Amino acid sequence: MSRVKEGIRQKKDGHYELPLQFKKDNPADLASKEASAAQLKDSCWLKGPDFLWQPNLSVKHIIVKVDDPDPELRKAHVHTVKAENTNPLISRHSKFSAWSRAVKAVARLKKCVRRRSGGQVWTDQTTNLKERRKAEFFIIKLTQEEAFADDIKKIKCNRAEKLGKRNKLYRLNAYLDANNILRVGGRLSQSALHHDVKHPAILPRKSHVSDLIVKYHHERVDHQGRGMTMNEIRANGIWILGCGSIVSSHIYKCVPCRRYRRTTEVQLNSPSRNSQMNDIVILKDECTPRNEWKLATVVEAQPGRDGMVCKLKLVLSETSVDKGKPHTRLINLERPIHKIVTLVEAN
Repeated sequence: MSRVKEGIRQKKDGHYELPLQFKKDNPADLASKEASAAQLKDSCWLKGPDFLWQPNLSVKHIIVKVDDPDPELRKAHVHTVKAENTNPLISRHSKFSAWSRAVKAVARLKKCVRRRSGGQVWTDQTTNLKERRKAEFFIIKLTQEEAFADDIKKIKCNRAEKLGKRNKLYRLNAYLDANNILRVGGRLSQSALHHDVKHPAILPRKSHVSDLIVKYHHERVDHQGRGMTMNEIRANGIWILGCGSIVSSHIYKCVPCRRYRRTTEVQLNSPSRNSQMNDIVILKDECTPRNEWKLATVVEAQPGRDGMVCKLKLVLSETSVDKGKPHTRLINLERPIHKIVTLVEAN
């Protein structure tokens, strides 16, 4: 490579030319100049360089130092990629839209595994409460291992003080229980509350499992506010990091909550058209379906003191069958304006 660099010379047009001894082994050199068919037949354009036909190729590892101002130098950017092996069950959780369905599916899956291994007799019964509770702990444990892998290793090695004071797990005095589930510590251990309430399981904020749990408990409290939903979550032994913001975000996107909490509609007192003669209207009837309401024609409009029509005189036709022959008669009615709906306005 050093001989190549020394033999390279620059032409007047700015291009660079290789030495003669390297042009013979360069097939691309024939494409830049004219050559006859006979020359191409015996050249390295068709058969390649001569050193490729040798039985033993000489491989030399040469380190070449290139100067920075070299015009032929091309800068390249190298990127490192970090690959992580994730549990396939964790990616399956994103397929569920309800927490109860995910728990029942995992409980049935674990029950089928026990049956296949011979640890349980085959029955047609559904999963019981104990099996579903174990499935909840299993899902929570998988989520914690994905989100807090490094922190769990430090806690297992009794190096919880190395978490850092800015770490949220350090503030919660987190520890691992007998089932290796990450839980909240603190002084409530001396209280008479239930173990899951004293030491709730910790879940990350950005997790599909956390979203499912928030949705499930929000529906259990009948779509009440943020405080009621957070209390319900923590009363069931779950501590979600940043729970207030994730609950508020869910309530903002919840369709029933948007419907219940919308602003009260205000009736606009805008002037409307008065009913006139020959208008075709529909008669409202609270005792019959809307598709059976009758049509009528306005004969007279009676205005009130404010000049707006408050009562109408109507004519409608009623057809009856007598001895196989239809008979039509006209009926005169009076109806208030709020008991009719204008269908076609008179010209």
